[in-house]
Amino acid sequence: MPAPSMAACPSAAPAGGRSSIIAAEVFGDNLDTETLGMHWIPLHAGDDHIAAVLRERLGVDFTPWRDGDAGLAIPGDYTYLPVPVNYCRGETIERETIVFALGAEFLITLQPAEPFTPFETAISAMRGDATLTASSYGVAFALLGALNAASERVLDRTARQLNAQRDVIAEAGAEHGHGMGAAAVRTVIHRLGEIERIVSRVRETQSQLAVAARRLDNDLATRTSGLGGRVGVLVADVDRVARRAERDHDALRFLAQSATACLGARHSAMLRLLTAVVAVFAPPTMLAAVYAADFTWLPDLDPIPALFVFVVVTALAAALPLRKLGRN
Repeated sequence: MPAPSMAACPSAAPAGGRSSIIAAEVFGDNLDTETLGMHWIPLHAGDDHIAAVLRERLGVDFTPWRDGDAGLAIPGDYTYLPVPVNYCRGETIERETIVFALGAEFLITLQPAEPFTPFETAISAMRGDATLTASSYGVAFALLGALNAASERVLDRTARQLNAQRDVIAEAGAEHGHGMGAAAVRTVIHRLGEIERIVSRVRETQSQLAVAARRLDNDLATRTSGLGGRVGVLVADVDRVARRAERDHDALRFLAQSATACLGARHSAMLRLLTAVVAVFAPPTMLAAVYAADFTWLPDLDPIPALFVFVVVTALAAALPLRKLGRN
């Protein structure tokens, strides 16, 4: 298989040497070509020229993902594994999609930048572990582990945000005793919604990571790459982070329900206050209306029966709302 170089390469070069030449010519000094470049070629998503070279020389075709047609099947010697990635960058949480093209000799990753921040821990691990750089499967194992660790760091951050909102709800109940106001509830629910979107994305990431990790675990080439049972440990760790994301998602829904219940408690308190006001002022209002009733301007009407009817109607007008409020 000819090397995707921009200059002539020795045709008799061994596989490792040829891949090092590929990485050196394609990516310059961005990689340690004697170790990391043996079986891994990271491809910047915006580099059309290098993408064309890799497609021509290695048969790697990322065109469906670059054009937004990721559902199309691509024939060839590579297995394509798209993974949406969530990772912390400063105070923000970024989201990108990485596409792994896994072959017997090379792993090519389509990524938004080179170097890609979540892969830094994997690069450090590969520099200290020759097993990981000995095959494309070892590189894929290291990179998937780094993405799984990035997901867990995101969940650590969202857990702190979740605890902060839990404290807000608890403090509102302890200080006021009547729940939270509408504005405070809207703020809490909005923040919980933002956290929920991040956690849902992490769950999606873990689902795709599980597919990729199990693909490694079931591949015969992985068993002969020296990884042994480490891939099974990776699969278990991906599942562990996925279960944590599911628990956090359930906690978010519970907190949103608690915030809504706090708003209901505030409304109930206001309703009780209005009921007490009505109960206090309705009888005096009724008595004042009775004493102010004057039927002398109706000469043909007996004032005594008219006053009786007026009292009954006024009493009903006061009693029925009180009864209704009492039930509510």
